[in-house]
Amino acid sequence: MSSNDNTIADNNASSNNDNGIYLSSSRNNTLSGNDIVSNRETGVILYDSSSGNTLTENTFVHDGLFVDQSYHNTVKDNTVNGKHLVYLEDASNIEVTDAAGQVILVNCINIRVKDQNVSNTDVGIELLDTDDTVIANNTVSSNGYGIRLYLSSNNTISANSVCNNNEYGLFFIYCRNNSIYGNNASRNSDSGIALGSSTDNTIAGNNVRSNNDDGIYLYKSFSNTISGNSACNNSGSGIFMLFSGDNKIYLNDFIDNADDLYSLYSNTIWNTTEELEYAYKGSTCKSYLGNYWGDYEDKYPNATEQIDGCGIWDTNYSIEVDNNDSYPLMDHSGKYSAAAGFDTGPGEYPAICGIHKGTITPTRNITEVQKLYTYPCAGTGGHTEYVRIEEGARILAEEYWDGYQSGDYHNITFSQQFTMLRGQTYNYTLITGSYPQIIHKSPFNVTGGVITCTEFVDANGKRYNNNWIPAIRLGKG
Repeated sequence: MSSNDNTIADNNASSNNDNGIYLSSSRNNTLSGNDIVSNRETGVILYDSSSGNTLTENTFVHDGLFVDQSYHNTVKDNTVNGKHLVYLEDASNIEVTDAAGQVILVNCINIRVKDQNVSNTDVGIELLDTDDTVIANNTVSSNGYGIRLYLSSNNTISANSVCNNNEYGLFFIYCRNNSIYGNNASRNSDSGIALGSSTDNTIAGNNVRSNNDDGIYLYKSFSNTISGNSACNNSGSGIFMLFSGDNKIYLNDFIDNADDLYSLYSNTIWNTTEELEYAYKGSTCKSYLGNYWGDYEDKYPNATEQIDGCGIWDTNYSIEVDNNDSYPLMDHSGKYSAAAGFDTGPGEYPAICGIHKGTITPTRNITEVQKLYTYPCAGTGGHTEYVRIEEGARILAEEYWDGYQSGDYHNITFSQQFTMLRGQTYNYTLITGSYPQIIHKSPFNVTGGVITCTEFVDANGKRYNNNWIPAIRLGKG
């Protein structure tokens, strides 16, 4: 029932068995100076096209604001657990720098939320109808929902710790083209990562463990790519799929879940879509690669290796009728190292040299990295002059260009080989010269993982948005 043109001020809405204050299809109300503490459901909910409402100077403790299909509200000068309630609507090109008790983005574009610690609220970070946004390196714990996206596209959700929440860790509804990688979504009361009616998303390199329901959950979700994840020790299924087809699922580990798999009416590709060269126990092999199933040997005790030394079982892992993992792995997926390395493939125009910064998250181990190749524009000397790759505060690799006189000027050779581990997020800095190829999309799914651009400054000092990824290849040579 709607209620309009009211003022709710200076009240104590605490310890209720449902919501503290509930507005449904309600307009032009003012909520001011209220103490909203420890309600069982939500502190304040704006639901079902509630608009024109103003929330100011309210104090939330172990509680917060939840916005569901509601727009054109004013929310300012509120606190959650002593920190700012960051509410942005119709905003663009902003980085959240205030210490936030809760973050809510409504109809926003290109917002950055990084390095926040958000706990004990109704939803830690919420995106409603928000696109081209980066949510990275946050700790989001002990909330209702951890991170929730609704009607949101082309966002990057990476390297967050989303644990011990009372609902889903990462929850996506009616979402498209989001990249969800390198997160720890564990010990949540519902599923670790859940998609509902969501398409064309990438879920890669996440640690999804010990959730009280499923590790990864898909419902009516299509054409998603799920690779390089570890779904272990979940109380439900490692991966649960219902009415969800045309997904690509490969190089994941499903181990010691109540059921490693539940799939119904969900025809899916359970292996890489092309044969890959890879190293396994000292041998170089080429094959399609499926997933590692912890219950495989119990189900198929008479299975043997498909080809000696390839690390693939000879018996399909049955999913549904006429739908199998035809290349089940004999070992954890991290044991299958990419011989091809990490390769973005060629880029496109426009191209200009400059300073690139961003992240790389492998979806499988990239071993014996010795060279960085830069894809040049045709007929040019496009190259990288300097590269630094960091793992947290540690410099993993750093090298300078030898110049054109080397004859191998599209490559930089590192003085020492190094390994990049599956699911780990690495920061890179590249300074390029001449005309290197550029990929005008971020994030970008590539051979071996996911790459993003967080900043690009060209040779003239002009700053660009985040879709200037350098076209590069990291590998043995």
